[in-house]
Amino acid sequence: MSIKVVKAFHPKVVYMGNIEHGKDILETLEAFCLDNEVKTAWINLMGALSEVTLSYYDQVTHRYYTKTFQGEFEILNGTGNISMKENVPVGHIHLTLSNTDYGCVGGHLMKGSAKVFACEFVLQVMDGIEPLYRGQDETTGLPLWIY
Repeated sequence: MSIKVVKAFHPKVVYMGNIEHGKDILETLEAFCLDNEVKTAWINLMGALSEVTLSYYDQVTHRYYTKTFQGEFEILNGTGNISMKENVPVGHIHLTLSNTDYGCVGGHLMKGSAKVFACEFVLQVMDGIEPLYRGQDETTGLPLWIY
């Protein structure tokens, strides 16, 4: 079978809110999850950033390459999840952004890099027997969900 179902979950609660101006997206959401005992969740966000570092994962070298963008950016789509790594909730978010010339960039959001101008989020917490955990995948070199 080409699909590996890691776990089945039911929606438990949905949090909707804003991330404060000047704050970092991942640091803020991870702190919220730690404080509220959120271990597995789905994230959607939209808004605007004044600075962000995005990356892509080179499938040959198995390393991330980063680029920092400064200026005015609209978050066209922010999608990700929260799962557990080393018993701490960690976020994994991908962003698609547009700039003032209507050009788009996208990639993996790097922690500590997103300076929020304005950001709204939806955090859909999942209820399962056990939370999702991340572990190192030998084939890809990525910290993927383990089962």
